[in-house]
Formats: sequence, C-alpha cells, structure tokens
Amino acid sequence: MKFMMKNEGGQYTPPGHDVNVVSRSVFKGGVDVHVTVFPPRAGMAQEVHSAHAHVFFLLEGCMSVLRDGILLRQLSEGDAVYIPAGEAHEIKNGTQEPMTFLAITFPEQNPVD
Repeated sequence: MKFMMKNEGGQYTPPGHDVNVVSRSVFKGGVDVHVTVFPPRAGMAQEVHSAHAHVFFLLEGCMSVLRDGILLRQLSEGDAVYIPAGEAHEIKNGTQEPMTFLAITFPEQNPVD
C-alpha cells in the first residue's frame, strides 16, 4: 500500500498542454493515473492516442470536451468522459475558475469505433 498526500508526487506539464497546466502522477504502470489542474482559460491541443484510452472524472470546475474545434459536451463536477483509443479529443477550461480532474489512461486491446 502506498499513500500519496496532496503535496507529494511529481508534477509536470503534459506535452501539448498550456504551460500552466499541472499534472500530479498518482500511479504509473500499465495504467497511468494522475490529477490534472487547468487554470482559468487553459487547455490542450487536440490529440489522438492510437492504443490508449482515457477516462476523465471532473472533480472541480467545468470541462469543455471538443473534437476538431467543435464543442461536444460541457461537463461539470461529478461528470466523466470515456475517450476510446484512436478518437481525437481536446479539453479546455473556458471559465474563470480552475478545473481539476482525475485522468486515467490505459491500453485498450480492442479499440471501440
């Protein structure tokens, strides 16, 4: 068993994300679990992972989920999105408040179309 307190863990800015976006790795292995904070108006460039899927669970704030610059859904605290491997996605925080979410990335053996 390993405990990680809120002030522990490596922090990094994932590639393609605004410089102020911070992720804190909780677990890395076959599955990657991290908590990510987007400050107001921050976001990430559209990306596609051919072999990995995401689950994003919104802990605080509002999340805009886009594809090709088109808003697909606005999520609020307690909402989640599953993004299958191979699906283009972009995440934005379009508000004046921070957005915090739990991100789980895992290999997807049989990607869903």
